[in-house]
Amino acid sequence: MNRIAELFISKMLEYRVINECDKNIYAYGIRAMIQKIIFTCALFLAAFLVDELIYTIIFYISYKEIRGEYGTFHSKKRITCFGWTSLICGIAYMMKTQVLDYIPVYCLVLLMSVIFLMLILIKNIQNQHQKGIHGTKSAVLYIICLISCIFEIKIGTYGILMGFFCTVMLEWIRHFSIFLNEKIKNLLELRFGKDIGC
Repeated sequence: MNRIAELFISKMLEYRVINECDKNIYAYGIRAMIQKIIFTCALFLAAFLVDELIYTIIFYISYKEIRGEYGTFHSKKRITCFGWTSLICGIAYMMKTQVLDYIPVYCLVLLMSVIFLMLILIKNIQNQHQKGIHGTKSAVLYIICLISCIFEIKIGTYGILMGFFCTVMLEWIRHFSIFLNEKIKNLLELRFGKDIGC
């Protein structure tokens, strides 16, 4: 991967597309782009192999848009990001095949509405000081999901619903880990009687 990035950088320097002082920034960006392409191709290859490509595309686009508006949980390394994304896609696949087919449509609409409202509340609590309209893309996805439910287009309903569900799940994990870290820090401070910095 580094060799590919170096090749791109040398060509960009040769054709004077970038300056010498900026080459490290561009090399980092190229490596990140290559990894993202590899990881995305791996996920879609797995989806193709289990014959869920269309569902995965709908889920992936929905999840990416919803996470862009509501997601605050991010990994520090790209490989752990890939691991979390793989786990989320695996959960979305298992939910589709093992759970969603057995839930009546009106329950899916109710579940979707509750999840959407939870995300809006979380976002409003986090951004009380910001003004403006938030969640426009997710509102459109929510409406598309409701229309898919009405017309019983299961693949669309499931994909969008799981995009919302997985975002809420990651946000819950983030908030729980913050809460747990605070509790552990408080216990250590009580135990040792001094301020423990994290």
